[in-house]
Amino acid sequence: RSTRAIRYFPQLAVMVQGLVATLRIVTSGLLLLAVMLGIIGVLGVQLLHPINLRIAETGLYDGCERCPRAFESTFNSAMTFTQQVITGDSWGAVSLPIIEESPLAGIFIMAVFVCLNLMVMNVILSMVVDS
Repeated sequence: RSTRAIRYFPQLAVMVQGLVATLRIVTSGLLLLAVMLGIIGVLGVQLLHPINLRIAETGLYDGCERCPRAFESTFNSAMTFTQQVITGDSWGAVSLPIIEESPLAGIFIMAVFVCLNLMVMNVILSMVVDS
């Protein structure tokens, strides 16, 4: 039935072709973003987890259940960066205490912020340009 509708409405066929082309671009862009999040997750475990443990021992995270384990594993680290950078949520809960404890870690967090935001903007731009 849907193929008949596409035959009767050629504009619909153009829209479906554009949707399929956009899905390919979005899929490859999100795959690249996931790989980058994995790499950044590994670096987050190596660089930020020891600092985060020191902060947790001081009792600063008493109201936050997830904060002490935010960079405990690669998956947790990637999810923390996704939460903070891509969705823009809970910057003050984990990142600001880490930046206050170690300003060099702040440079790493800002580099992650810039890198991931540029990647998301490139995925969106590639969808617009290709269409």
